[in-house]
Amino acid sequence: MIESRVGWRELAEQLRPFVARRVESAADVDDVLQEVFLRLQRGIDGLRDDQRFGPWVYRITRNAIVDHRRALARRPVVDDDGDDLATDDNDDDGNEASERELARCIAPFVAMLPSPYREALTLTELEGLTQREAAQMLGVSLSGMKSRVQRGRVQLRRALEGCCDIAVDVRGRVIGYTPRPDGRLPVGVQTRQFLPQARCDGRTTVRAPARLADEPSAWRAADVADASRWTHVLTREEHDELLATVARLDERPLAAIDRSALPEHGALADAARSWRTTLQHGLGFVRVRGVDVEALPGDRLARAFVVMGLYLGTPVPQNLRGELLTDVRDTGADPQLPSTRLYTTRAEQDFHTDGADIIGLLCRRSARAGGTSQIASSRAIVAEIQRTQPELYAALFDDFPWRYEEPGAPPVVLTRPICTAPSLSDRGARLNTFFIPWYIRRSQELADAPRLSAIQAEAIATLERLAHDPRFHLDMTFEPGDIQWLENAAILHRRTAYEDHAEPERKRHLLRLWLSAPDFDDGDAQLRAGVTTQLRR
Repeated sequence: MIESRVGWRELAEQLRPFVARRVESAADVDDVLQEVFLRLQRGIDGLRDDQRFGPWVYRITRNAIVDHRRALARRPVVDDDGDDLATDDNDDDGNEASERELARCIAPFVAMLPSPYREALTLTELEGLTQREAAQMLGVSLSGMKSRVQRGRVQLRRALEGCCDIAVDVRGRVIGYTPRPDGRLPVGVQTRQFLPQARCDGRTTVRAPARLADEPSAWRAADVADASRWTHVLTREEHDELLATVARLDERPLAAIDRSALPEHGALADAARSWRTTLQHGLGFVRVRGVDVEALPGDRLARAFVVMGLYLGTPVPQNLRGELLTDVRDTGADPQLPSTRLYTTRAEQDFHTDGADIIGLLCRRSARAGGTSQIASSRAIVAEIQRTQPELYAALFDDFPWRYEEPGAPPVVLTRPICTAPSLSDRGARLNTFFIPWYIRRSQELADAPRLSAIQAEAIATLERLAHDPRFHLDMTFEPGDIQWLENAAILHRRTAYEDHAEPERKRHLLRLWLSAPDFDDGDAQLRAGVTTQLRR
């Protein structure tokens, strides 16, 4: 949920404040950034195994600033250890803080790498662990960790180089960079989505595609009336394999369980592959039934849920506290407060999406009454809006204001469209819809948030109206042991208000996972990293 652009453009935006505090003019900032990018391109092959990427970028940037100052002062070259920079800057942040600042610039690239390389680079490059410490945390050998880091760095380099065309002048200096119209990022997202299109009012936006891809995830209620099409009941063999895997990993910390710890083959792995195919290329949702919650006491149910989730993707944070596995239950929070996440209340959660690529909900206990799950195909709804009200369809691709807030943290105003088209082909565009209507409407309570236009307000209302239309949604019963997997780009979901049991041990309780699946070409690179601390900026 970060307002950013992936590639060199993102890195430039992150580095610019760091450089601007140390040089005098905007033109000098551009010159230094160009030199930094050129040095990064030329030097990444020489990055040693014992070096971390963040401090390496920090050193290159500092040295580029030093060299720029020397050129201005016409001074002879001195040792490039950067001591004169520290003296002249009176930089109160210190080297350690600066390293952390520049390490954050690399985080969006690392977040898009596939598992297990994402975890390896996050721990060693961003979190500052040694490779030995990271290996112990993940339960792998030191040589295995070194291999993951080396291969991850290769993929990281491709992420930095592969998304953009770099323009240089006759002296070899970087003079510009633009996303390649025919390129792809490591996550499979096509870079053409980042190319701006001119508008008559002088702003830029990504133009709404004229043709949408015809795919199974653009369904209506009548198309999915047969629940057997989207329900998988665990077989005895699949459930036994799940229990055996959980028992084998019982001594390992939950946060240290990753995909490499799971069996590659077997009944459960085969079943999970079929679920993943349905999410990526089929209806976009699956209900899995038959998890025996009584056979998985304590935190073993959570472990079983994480095991199944890891076959589909990699868990990402769901809040600023960094929670990868979230409890969905009534905590007594006030649903009227902007800082309250509605899943912590008994109030209705109207049709919306979450973050990440795949959303998973496991029912541990159901409510006394209410709490019905409803889902709708955002692609079918948007296609209907395109057919009947093309002006509203175009508005969905414009920038909307969003308000994000958590208890104890100030509100953050974001701007982004509801609909994007991350994947384009001869068949048409695959849509990604990100829609939390109360986040958008509550932004208008903040004076510094952009104002919603009349056509934007109408577009939101129309999307909601169609989602509530029985032609476009289905009701899904949710019983203890049921799991609902959704592809976030394609599916809206709703939960009705509910009444709870009086006894604490019987109150409604669900577990939730947000999963990153970098190979989903209709995913959103801004969302798949989950909720990060960059929202506090």
